[in-house]
Amino acid sequence: MGFLDSNLPSDTGRPHEFCQWRDAAAGWPDTLLVRRYDAASMDTATGECCAVLEGHTDKFWTTMLLPDGRALSVSDDLTLRVWDLTTGMCFAVLEGHTKWFRGVMPLPDGRIMSWSKDDTLRLWDGRTGHCLEVVPLDEVARHYPDYHHHICMIEKPDNVAGKWAALANGRTVVLAHLLAYAPAPAAWEAESDSKPFILKPDGTLVVGQTNGEVCILKLYQGTRRVSLAEAEEVLRPTGQFPESDYSKDRENNLLS
Repeated sequence: MGFLDSNLPSDTGRPHEFCQWRDAAAGWPDTLLVRRYDAASMDTATGECCAVLEGHTDKFWTTMLLPDGRALSVSDDLTLRVWDLTTGMCFAVLEGHTKWFRGVMPLPDGRIMSWSKDDTLRLWDGRTGHCLEVVPLDEVARHYPDYHHHICMIEKPDNVAGKWAALANGRTVVLAHLLAYAPAPAAWEAESDSKPFILKPDGTLVVGQTNGEVCILKLYQGTRRVSLAEAEEVLRPTGQFPESDYSKDRENNLLS
């Protein structure tokens, strides 16, 4: 059972909330019933069924409310569907992923972003369901650093502090900023494959290695210890490093 976290206007103008769930006991693992109920009484059991959302061929993974009031459903049938909650009509079917979803995020401009265990990120037109772009996940940071940052916030929240994120690729650990994902402002080469655990606002980063070691890294600019806020001041609004020793002498400005 779950709730669409939103207040929507009813025909009378009074706010109601919509409760949605699948009734697996009744043999409908791929169907959502949308019920309208009085938010004051929270009586979901007697709420009026105002729409039945049918079309998926496997169980629902999650549902969410889009900014325009429509609903987005995510299913193990590898598709997304956009619904009218009043009529139950399906506006669009978004299909193309070949493995289960890892995450889905509606974007403010009406597009929908999804990423999957097929190692791709897809951008969709939320109105038509057309796939606008397919990006390999290992290239998302370079093409769309803001989207990559959102993925990190969802999948690895302990590795994110403000606009900073700790990333790892094999033995290389990097500290990336939304304005400078490639190249990253700071990097550290481990002795074995590594995984960031916790990034703190003071610049401390805890990293685990496959050799069993856990390293506590500190962020320095030259010989001076700096916090993430202080390091952010070094970046221009364009995301470029200023012409200074900080940009020219990278070896002295690593996580160490």
